[in-house]
Amino acid sequence: QHALGGIVVLLALASMFWGSRMKRWRYVLQVSSVLILGFWSGYFVSLELLFNWLLNGVPWGTRILLPVIAVLALACPLLCPFGAAQELVGRVRKKKIAPKGVWKNVFKYTRVIYFMVILALLLWGIPLELASLEPFPAFLLTAATGWVIALAVIFLLLSVFFARPWCNYFCPTGALL
Repeated sequence: QHALGGIVVLLALASMFWGSRMKRWRYVLQVSSVLILGFWSGYFVSLELLFNWLLNGVPWGTRILLPVIAVLALACPLLCPFGAAQELVGRVRKKKIAPKGVWKNVFKYTRVIYFMVILALLLWGIPLELASLEPFPAFLLTAATGWVIALAVIFLLLSVFFARPWCNYFCPTGALL
């Protein structure tokens, strides 16, 4: 797992530094991100993960690649299995809808507002199941709730019409990063 995950990370880094030369590898990177990092390894950066690290520290010994992916997620969004899945599903339809007018202004801030609402609820002591607020646990089929799977499916379907709608308009982890 670590070796294959490391190869995906190296491929993502190569894609980041040599984008034009690595363009033909983008599809391979997306598929490997979804299959290897998402379904097989369960490597994804989420609010729940970051919150647990804040409370308990980073588990350097057990899943060494995950902190590396978390750091690299700032510079290379292809390391997000759900973002890669949205791009793959989005290939069904080339032309995407881009919010215009008032909707452009509304969606410009939804990600930050969603994150701030979650943060405010946590600060007020309201218990939240952070894993249920993002679609990432859908990769862990044995642990994912029906709600999380539904959330993932909704955003995957929306990605046919909008470019990575979760990442661009709702992802609170992306707002934090």
